[in-house]
Amino acid sequence: GRLSKQLESNGTISVTTYDTTHHVLELAHYHDNNSNGLVDVNDSLVASFEYIVRADGNRTSAFETFADPDHPGEFVTQTFVWEYDNQDRLIIETYDGPGTEADYTDDYTFDLSGNRMTLVHTLTATSDATLTAYAYEANDRRLMESADAAGSEKDTTTIYSWGHVL
Repeated sequence: GRLSKQLESNGTISVTTYDTTHHVLELAHYHDNNSNGLVDVNDSLVASFEYIVRADGNRTSAFETFADPDHPGEFVTQTFVWEYDNQDRLIIETYDGPGTEADYTDDYTFDLSGNRMTLVHTLTATSDATLTAYAYEANDRRLMESADAAGSEKDTTTIYSWGHVL
């Protein structure tokens, strides 16, 4: 069977719902205010995660809601949306959170072997983008990762080494 409810020692009750093919559709955490081990009207929501799942199991979106620690009784929500190519590779991730300063879109490209070639991370509020490029050797092992942030001197390059040095 699938785990549908779990009571933690800190008084948190986690409730999980699934679709007919066993993919998680929702996970909610409640504080068991009356210590009865049941989710009821006396309990307060701590966080919830709702997912839209395609028939093939790939998630197309997530809605995450958290209690706002700065404003008791209020919640903040962030949303993720994912798009895939015809080979089920993630090609676009979009994030929309509270406020706009952290919102972004990630665009991915791949070579014919399925290796990630580029990632373009674009901040929605400013349109500032960071391009990360990847290079591979003949056996499809990553050799290099290089990130170039537009207008920034914080560019990075990582070199990977494979094999043994004698």
